[in-house]
Amino acid sequence: MDQNELRLVVAAGLKSAGQADRAELAASPVSTMLGPARELPGGAVVILFEAFPHPNASFYAGLVAGRVYYLTGRPKAFGDMMRASGLHVAQERTAAEIARGYVETTRTMDTFTTVLDSVDDIGWDTRPGDGPTPALVASLRESVRPPTVTAVGPGRYEVSLFVLHGTAAERRVLSVSTDGAVTERTEQVVSDLPVPFSF
Repeated sequence: MDQNELRLVVAAGLKSAGQADRAELAASPVSTMLGPARELPGGAVVILFEAFPHPNASFYAGLVAGRVYYLTGRPKAFGDMMRASGLHVAQERTAAEIARGYVETTRTMDTFTTVLDSVDDIGWDTRPGDGPTPALVASLRESVRPPTVTAVGPGRYEVSLFVLHGTAAERRVLSVSTDGAVTERTEQVVSDLPVPFSF
């Protein structure tokens, strides 16, 4: 479907779910820009609605067989969406994709959050005297790695990935079940990184 159709479908789904304010944003190209629609394993499609001039009003919506899921700040909705897609996670690569999608789409929009594959993914403050020290970069380079996946039992995978959350680097360990349900725990690696404030 084209962008106008997508907006109408998402807006109608959000409105019927009692999210009238988000429905208005979804329907309005004056208020939101659409990020690229992305298909997750199992066929669920997730879309970022980037609000302006207020980026903290941005949100992710998911779509499965015409049903709309509001994902931002709602981990349970992500699990519901994955179950509705009929997904069966049977490979480590699939578990890693699900974990990344979970972190990206269920984050709240009041704090910038992104998955890191290496220290080079961090957008440092570039003002003179405000950037990272070589020692800090070297320390993070030893820690930050692309996601790793371990099968931990029948139909269950553990995905370890690194996330920049505001000014903190975090290690998140996500348990991904065979139906795509996800739970997570967070360990802070370092706080107060010299990065610009952003959403």
